[in-house]
Amino acid sequence: METLLQLLHNSGSGDGMASGGSGGGDADVINLVSMLFDFILEDRNLPETMKALIARLQAPMVRIALVDPELFERDSHPARRLLNELAGAAMIWSGDASACKDPLYKQMDATVSRVQNEFSDDVAVLESVLDEFTAFMRKDQRRRELVERRLREAEEGRARDEVARRAVSAVIERTVADHDIPGGIQDFLNSGWYRVLKSYHLREGEGGPGWQHQCDLTERLVWTLDPQPWVRSTRPTLLREIPRVVSGLREGLSAIDWDPVDIDKWLHELELKHVDVLQQLKAAPDGGADDTGMAEASSGAVENTDDAFSVAPDLNVGAWVEWRPHEGKAVRCKLAAVIRATGKYIFVNRNGARVVEYMQAEVARALGDGTLEPLDDCMIFDRALESVIGSLRESKAG
Repeated sequence: METLLQLLHNSGSGDGMASGGSGGGDADVINLVSMLFDFILEDRNLPETMKALIARLQAPMVRIALVDPELFERDSHPARRLLNELAGAAMIWSGDASACKDPLYKQMDATVSRVQNEFSDDVAVLESVLDEFTAFMRKDQRRRELVERRLREAEEGRARDEVARRAVSAVIERTVADHDIPGGIQDFLNSGWYRVLKSYHLREGEGGPGWQHQCDLTERLVWTLDPQPWVRSTRPTLLREIPRVVSGLREGLSAIDWDPVDIDKWLHELELKHVDVLQQLKAAPDGGADDTGMAEASSGAVENTDDAFSVAPDLNVGAWVEWRPHEGKAVRCKLAAVIRATGKYIFVNRNGARVVEYMQAEVARALGDGTLEPLDDCMIFDRALESVIGSLRESKAG
């Protein structure tokens, strides 16, 4: 199988260099490293400050390749892995004039300096440098993951609360619609009973049996205050239903630790309303026994406001992008979280600080118009090799 150096020599890209003996081989190595660094230093994923830092490795890489040509053939070569690690770290860096104070920049600068100053012909030195740098990056990653997890959990908690509030409001509004509910009971629904419904939604979501039961109880409560059909024969059904409703209300309010005094107060007011309704039904017109109204009240399906949500196909959690606002400089940031309940995308910088938020449709537009530009975090040495090999094969074929 033709090696990369043989391909370089046979393609004619080494023409003009020394061609005989070890000098020719050395020239091919120098030329190949130069081609690799030309690709690396043109990569748009690397900030200019980091390109200048990585460029300092070109001369050491020549020395390494001359000592150990396996640099080009072996994926696990420490020099190759180190360059990939440095480029990956450079990609997520958004620095400024104070780069010298940034811990990541300082570590990368120290890493490059160690290679420049300590490597002569012992590859073990590179292993030591690589171990030190990867240990730093693992520690930095753990710190970033902790910050991102806290942000994600807080945002998810806020989202669940917002969804619960919307769901409870929808249930109450839908249940009381077209019913004549006394003002005091309406206040109760929007205060104490609102809290009961919200607690069940937060605990179980809209598919939970407890949530469904409390929604059903809300509808039965409203029915007992405005029973349909409004005929005398409805009265026996109402008499059977009232104790069940009152018991369910007391149980629900006690579950959220509502003040027992307030519970007794509201239930006493409800009792007076029920007495009034029962008295009115005595004077209502005759009608056949019919529990239809009660059945309808207790069988209303609860809407599921937790719509299906999927991450935009071109951007996954953990992806790095360059955010290019209409005003101000570009910022590199990471998609730290997608909040399923609301469809919110949250982008943070390397320190875990929130940079920008988008809703799903806005993310798609931002990717389309270039406001968000995905960054390629693939290993840069491998991409450079692929590019060089492709160019050499084209030259050889031509």
